Amino acid sequence: AQLTNTNTPLLNPTSVAFAQVRGLAADVVFFDHRVLESGEGGQARHAGEELLLRMTMSKRNDFEALLVAQVVRYLLAQGYAQDEVVVLTPYLGQLRQIKEALHGSEVGFTISGRDAAELAAAQRGGERLGGGEAMGGGEGANGAEARGGGDGLGGDGVRAETALPAELEQQRQGVRVSTIDNYQGEEADIIVASLVRSNCRQDLGFLGKADAAQRVNVLCTRARCGMIFIGNAECLSGSPLWRQVLGLLRATGSIFAGLPARCQVHGAAEETPHSLS
Repeated sequence: AQLTNTNTPLLNPTSVAFAQVRGLAADVVFFDHRVLESGEGGQARHAGEELLLRMTMSKRNDFEALLVAQVVRYLLAQGYAQDEVVVLTPYLGQLRQIKEALHGSEVGFTISGRDAAELAAAQRGGERLGGGEAMGGGEGANGAEARGGGDGLGGDGVRAETALPAELEQQRQGVRVSTIDNYQGEEADIIVASLVRSNCRQDLGFLGKADAAQRVNVLCTRARCGMIFIGNAECLSGSPLWRQVLGLLRATGSIFAGLPARCQVHGAAEETPHSLS
């Protein structure tokens, strides 16, 4: 598989001159880590989480969710408005984790009616996904793709206007959190992406399959000014598609072991470790 749009300016930053992202030494950042995804020795933390995981088999990475919340807080502290920052993830389970991490960090957030309905549906009757991965989409036990935004939740999917439990009601303002599949056709100034998969087997599930190029293209082309990936480059390199993406990022010096923070006043750059506190 190959990217169909490798000339996206954010992966080839010399093609278009964007304003530098405030507080960062680079406009494109791959924040590389080796913390394993949940299920690789991890357990659900409470009954609601355990239910979602059991019913949808959706993947999540608790470390990345907490890191997303820290990165978002840092960006907001640089003067970005909440509606200028969007968080994307391929997995419905990770969307829930990020939502909870932002709430715990006192960061306002919003999710679309589509994503909220899918979260509610997963909690009410995720057995309709037939096991297997659920991404905001995933793969059921019968091998059929269950895509976010729709048909994987059965029939025509769950309508966005479906009544939701109180804890899933959208906030009116805040940082948008979305599955990749439910963000097609939209853009934001800053995109923060949690890629989730991190294991010793280089198992990427649907993210590593031949038909993942369109989804990866969507992810890589949603940002107008800055793109921050959070993921395990070693794990992702098991896929030819992601090796291509990582190659582009390495060629532009965009892979870091921490967030390349830059002081807006003095211009001094410092690569922070896995904490922004």
